[in-house]
Amino acid sequence: MATQLPRNANPPVFTPQTAAEYLGATERQIYDAVRKKRITHVKVGQYVRFRESDLQEYIQRQTVLAEPLSQGAR
Repeated sequence: MATQLPRNANPPVFTPQTAAEYLGATERQIYDAVRKKRITHVKVGQYVRFRESDLQEYIQRQTVLAEPLSQGAR
């Protein structure tokens, strides 16, 4: 299912549900990351919202770089 963002969002903001779809995660994982302050978010009253740039930053921080292969390995 395609991620649907609010039409009036400029820049676009994501709900926990759409953030989960964007990241390929579950809503529970998103809420856990919010609770543990591992993902930057915006509080709008009682609601949690995410900017796309914050989701991209989260992806960068979670990226594990591969180690270079040694010369003898094949």
